[in-house]
Formats: sequence, structure tokens, C-alpha cells
Amino acid sequence: MITPTGIDRKYYEFCVLNELKGALRSGDTWVKGSRRYRNFDDYLIPSDDFEKSLRDNQLPLAVPADCHEYIKSRLTLLASRLEEVNAMALAGDLPDVDISDKGVKITPLDNSVPSAASPFGDLVYGMPPHPKRGPLGKRKISYVKPVF
Repeated sequence: MITPTGIDRKYYEFCVLNELKGALRSGDTWVKGSRRYRNFDDYLIPSDDFEKSLRDNQLPLAVPADCHEYIKSRLTLLASRLEEVNAMALAGDLPDVDISDKGVKITPLDNSVPSAASPFGDLVYGMPPHPKRGPLGKRKISYVKPVF
């Protein structure tokens, strides 16, 4: 970027545009009137509307604003789903599951990779170079002090 005659304008502009791109993506910089790179605060509910909605308990959320109410509803849903699974297990309607006195046996999934593709998988997985170990990887640790 710096030459004997001074700063190279092309490289300087390239660096500025590269940094601007990163700042726009992160939201640190915004473009007024832009839909893609607008100010983060423009995405938020105006503070007056938020305060009014909070007082009226009418926040535009997909879940209850009260955490205790939310947890209670999720626990109720979990209990109903567990009852459903339990009823299916007692009736023997759970697919690929056998319940007996010996325990629960779940049928393993079938291999979804065609057998003709296996050699190609081995070839691809063999391509990446193995990571080089640093000096710590070569040292032999003779004693490890117990934590307890």
C-alpha cells in the first residue's frame, strides 16, 4: 500500500471499501434510507410504543412476556407429549421401538448413503492434510496431578 512515492491510491481505496463492507455487514455503520444497511434502531419498536405495550401487557411477541407463564405452558406441553408417548409405548405403537422386561430396544437407522458412494467418501475424507502438531504434541507428559 505504501510505495516510495507515497500511498498507492488503488490499494488504499480497496482497503477502505473492504473495511466499509465489514462495518456494514456487522451493523457498526449504516446507510440512511437503505433497506439492507439501515440503522439497527430502525428495526426496534419505538420506545413510546414499547412502554405503552408493556403497561397494557400487549407486547407483539409469539410467546408470553412473563417467564413463569411461558415455563408453565412449556411444562404443560411437555407433560402432554410424554403422556402421549407413554400411551403409545403401552399399546406397542411406537415405530421401531421394542419395550420388554429386558429394556428398550430401538431399531438402528438404515444407512442412507448408497454403497456405490462409499469409495468416493473414503477418497474425499483422505484428501485433507493432517494437522501438524506443535511442540506440545511432541512432549511426553510423565505425571498428571489429580484434580480431586
